[in-house]
Amino acid sequence: MTVSVEQHPVASQGDAVSLLVRYLPGAVGLRRRVVHVVPLAPGRGAPTVLVARCGEEIGRDLAEVVDPGVGSPCSVCLLLAPTASTGHK
Repeated sequence: MTVSVEQHPVASQGDAVSLLVRYLPGAVGLRRRVVHVVPLAPGRGAPTVLVARCGEEIGRDLAEVVDPGVGSPCSVCLLLAPTASTGHK
């Protein structure tokens, strides 16, 4: 399932809030439509420009929120994601 960033009810996991986003179809080529992890501040809406863990900046109007398991993940976002063993954010 995919929804626009504006329509997505941002879910909190403790104090960490993240969205899984990718570019909308047609906004970029297929190679760039990977799913990025975008951390957000708790209790705040999505900013105009979403900044993924890897540094990719995606305009909110060019992004869609996807469910886990949808699309190909961004390798760098995965490598920079916190783990249970490190606890890093």
